[in-house]
Amino acid sequence: MMVYNSKLSIANWLDLLDLQQYETNLQMYNRVEDISELNDNDLKRLGIRSASHRNKMLSSLVGVLQAKRRQSMNIEGSLLKYCEKWILYISKRLQQTKSDFGDPLK
Repeated sequence: MMVYNSKLSIANWLDLLDLQQYETNLQMYNRVEDISELNDNDLKRLGIRSASHRNKMLSSLVGVLQAKRRQSMNIEGSLLKYCEKWILYISKRLQQTKSDFGDPLK
């Protein structure tokens, strides 16, 4: 099951995956975002011995990482649009200043 909500609590996430038995293994984490970068070896170190359970967890976390990347791209895209608008505004103001007062760089 893919999970896209990185703010989901570990307990709720494990419930969704039907892996509640690992709640004590992950008790030091609060939210899914806290474990989104864990790999197979990390899960083994946390005492999750079943390969199929680790795989289920890791597959679920793929959605979280994808959502984070999309969010980052959206923020970057919004920032780029804002900068483009700002540059256009400054350019228009500069053109207006040149027509009103002449080119100050000449």
